[in-house]
Amino acid sequence: MIKRSSLFSSLFLCLPLAASAQDAPPGLVLVKGGKTKVGSKVKDVEPLIVANRQFANTFAGETPQHTQEVADFYLMPTEVTNEQYAEFVRATGHRPPYYWCAEADLEAGRQGFLEEQERLRKEALAADKAAPPRKTFDAAVWWAENWKDKNWTIPTEDLNTPICFVSHPDAEAYSRWAGLRLMTEGEYHRAARGDSDRTFPWGDDWKPDLCNSLEYTKMDRAMPVGSFAEGAVNGIFDLAGNVWEWTSSKYTKFEDYKPLKVKNGRDSIEGLAGFDPVMRVLAGGAFTNQGFACRVAVRMPAERRQQTEAVGFRCAADLLPGRCAAQWLLEKDVRLHVLTGDVGFKPDGTTAIQRWTFGPGTAGVPGYAVIQRYERTLFVPSLSLAAGSRAELERITGEQGPVVIGLFSSEHPLRKPELDGGSYFVAWRAAGKLKAAEPAPAGDTEEPLRIGGSRQDGVAFHEVPGFDETVDQLFLYNLEGNPILAWASGPIDFKRATQGSQLTFVKFVPPAEEPEEDAPPVIPLDTLRVDVVVDAQSRKALHLAFEVKITPGLIDESWK
Repeated sequence: MIKRSSLFSSLFLCLPLAASAQDAPPGLVLVKGGKTKVGSKVKDVEPLIVANRQFANTFAGETPQHTQEVADFYLMPTEVTNEQYAEFVRATGHRPPYYWCAEADLEAGRQGFLEEQERLRKEALAADKAAPPRKTFDAAVWWAENWKDKNWTIPTEDLNTPICFVSHPDAEAYSRWAGLRLMTEGEYHRAARGDSDRTFPWGDDWKPDLCNSLEYTKMDRAMPVGSFAEGAVNGIFDLAGNVWEWTSSKYTKFEDYKPLKVKNGRDSIEGLAGFDPVMRVLAGGAFTNQGFACRVAVRMPAERRQQTEAVGFRCAADLLPGRCAAQWLLEKDVRLHVLTGDVGFKPDGTTAIQRWTFGPGTAGVPGYAVIQRYERTLFVPSLSLAAGSRAELERITGEQGPVVIGLFSSEHPLRKPELDGGSYFVAWRAAGKLKAAEPAPAGDTEEPLRIGGSRQDGVAFHEVPGFDETVDQLFLYNLEGNPILAWASGPIDFKRATQGSQLTFVKFVPPAEEPEEDAPPVIPLDTLRVDVVVDAQSRKALHLAFEVKITPGLIDESWK
């Protein structure tokens, strides 16, 4: 049986808008954004503090109620289930939760632990020393140390129950693999409240038969997702109860927050929230909690490594294709310190083509799906350029070297230029002679010319494959900031932007006529065309285009 954590056994649930968007990621539904009430009014938490003074600090942390503008977004109609998470584990080799461990392996681990305890005790007695204190076998700790070579399985009855015993990094890892992200605290409130400020997803009155809470089921486990259809709002289930849900939001104070001091007869109760930006907000309450913990406004702070039987998550996504993937790249992989200058990127300007492979799963909930794979190719433009004309850009590249114009990422290898799949900074340099290298320091035979746009020294321009100083060129840098190749750039222009950057897939079409006898053979390669638009000075934008070639069949018209 899964061990209950005391952290969540006594404390702290919520309303969606739905409507399936045509290009929504599989297993997610559309939530319309708008002005959203977040948190609780002080007058509403004061009686809760009097009745449950041990949670005064937590109640205080959800004040004051305020309005937050939330953009349209996609949200899973259920919490992530065991069968959904299992696809991620199989695909990546990520550690499964300990309760998936095969019973035979778990029992062998327990026996080995007990035998080791007995051996240590006998050795101590033989050496006339005090026997070490007896320890209790902790299955989760044992699993964390031994899972790599052990078997795991999910009982059929648990396939469509929420995944639990997952930390915040676990939830992030699944979300990224699936091409999604965690919901924010504001998005949770938007789904649960819509345009209202209701206490629970279904209204202001507590109705224990509408969610899996301690007061209704008195169960020691989560229930299959979607079990409480009457408690759902606009097609989104279990926003209240079942398991707590990780959000991406840090546990920080709301604007105008003040500690509370609540009168209780002759006494008074202080409510002082222990805000900590290292912690993350859990939302929604769980099967371990009473009704007061299943309110929309409750924000439970938790350490990112926290794992219990009452904590899971659900995923969200942006409407802009590829934005989730771009944001993960920028947050987890890109280190701007490897680039010189004030370089930044614009995730809201992302252009991408992407595809999900998925199946229906076993939950039987409308909108539910099991993602099996996510693929994408994307381009993220730089934030802005310190130039408003070609002449200015030429001067900058002549003095500083190539200027970074964006980030290109593809999971598939390229054929032209020849390049492994991965993520690369894209930079541009105007044609022009190289500056002479500075004299080499004493003791060195040569001091290579520094590459502009990178903190990496020791690579000269002439060593970059494809470099030609006589023509405008595009450069690709790896994420360590090292230039790895260059090729001729097409024309550039500075003008008003009518739309953002665009990434287009062009399928190879064989020529209609037979090539001439001496003509070079036509290689059947598909094309990815990136039309780059980067904000520049004087209300203008840099416009240029580049193409890369890929093997036919890697991408097709099913990508969107």
